[in-house]
Amino acid sequence: MSVSAADIARLRRMIAEPTSTTYTDSVLSEMIERYPVHDEAGNAPNSAQWTPTYDLNAAAGDVWSEKAAALSTMFDFSADGGSYQ
Repeated sequence: MSVSAADIARLRRMIAEPTSTTYTDSVLSEMIERYPVHDEAGNAPNSAQWTPTYDLNAAAGDVWSEKAAALSTMFDFSADGGSYQ
């Protein structure tokens, strides 16, 4: 399988990561390759005629889940007489 530079660039826009500081192209390629789909001609990913086509929305969902998990314990506020940490 081969992920195109255009797919990586599109995924970067979808996940708001314009640089490779957090996610390298290699990491994003691996995430994209988890989600092969039928190409425009209807060829399955295991077909010799398959043109590499991926579900970038699913890959973006993985990244956003990672981002949310990393931030899920980072809250500390007080409201209505309560303290939340």
